[in-house]
Amino acid sequence: MRIKLLTYLIPVLCLSCGNPGPGQELPRWKEGELDIHAVRTDRGECYFYILPDGTTMAVDCGELRNIPDSVISHDPYSDRDIIRRQLPYPGRKAHEIAADYMRQYLPEVSADSLDYMVLTHHHDDHMSGIPGLYRLLPFRKLVDHADTAAIAQEALGSKHTACYAAFLQECGIVPQPFVLGPGQTIMPRHGGNWQLTGICSDGNVLTSNGVVNAYDGKKLSENGASIGFLLSYGPFDWLATGDAGDPNARSCFAALQGIGRKVEAMKVPHHFSWKTLSPRVLELLRPQVLVSESFWSHQPWKAELAHLLVVIPSPDLFLTGVYEGAVEDNALGPDDYELITAHGGNVVLRVAPGGKTFKVYLTDPEGKILSMHGPYKSEEN
Repeated sequence: MRIKLLTYLIPVLCLSCGNPGPGQELPRWKEGELDIHAVRTDRGECYFYILPDGTTMAVDCGELRNIPDSVISHDPYSDRDIIRRQLPYPGRKAHEIAADYMRQYLPEVSADSLDYMVLTHHHDDHMSGIPGLYRLLPFRKLVDHADTAAIAQEALGSKHTACYAAFLQECGIVPQPFVLGPGQTIMPRHGGNWQLTGICSDGNVLTSNGVVNAYDGKKLSENGASIGFLLSYGPFDWLATGDAGDPNARSCFAALQGIGRKVEAMKVPHHFSWKTLSPRVLELLRPQVLVSESFWSHQPWKAELAHLLVVIPSPDLFLTGVYEGAVEDNALGPDDYELITAHGGNVVLRVAPGGKTFKVYLTDPEGKILSMHGPYKSEEN
């Protein structure tokens, strides 16, 4: 793990002035702060947001089957095995971990429920925990990228989509469509000073010339259909595009070109798999911080890590976990681990009121701080 001098100095300074440091509990959210939590379950992706006015939002809740050390044949470039990472919470399901985690940090204004649940796309590592999460922590609105007629064929006939459809019918939930543009679907609770802009969904992308379809009659995959958005708070920008990475999805680069500016931080698309983080995307966005929930042995993919060095000489990269065994030609070596700032826990971005600065914390399952990084300064747009 790469440890910067700043990582050592800041906890000492913060402890001396009363701020939390390693070994202490992460303080609860305060009004005016923006929290982005990458919740570690190692069974799928789940992000939890507390917005500056107290609006709460979960994005995805995956629930891969609990098969430790499972092996699956995959063929990204050639035949190889990829292995599920050893699970950190034996005997617990992802939605249980996610619900407990979110309850730990829910602001009082949330009244023991989420304002929004956003499903980026219909794959089990993003959707299969949603029914279980709802029963433990209800949400007021469910936002989906499509109605069932628009789901890609690969996902339409899947067991997890059928279970999701049955859940909607049983609970009488009607998903709200994700509309592209600023403030169209996810909105502040009381006129808060943050904005969520929808930039892609169903293969459609928001450009300076309006909404266009990036697939133009070509086959749309579920990854390419992912919901993507830019979350802005003052000068701070956070980007998340589900599994629509570049060049594995035609929608990704077209949507990012429409943003037209750098971002402070981003979720690495598709869990840092192959063909997700191209040099042209990095050149365009130049993020200070990258976050990924990775849970297979091919995540992160070595070639994608190499792309980081080409464009960003010293990236600040935070992973909820990494696979530390040797897996054919994707085995990470000492030089690869040097690129990772911190891993092995929940990753929390906490943006200060007004959005001018932010910090990143790595925390354990009990919410204790493992390491603290920053502060980072947001660039004025």
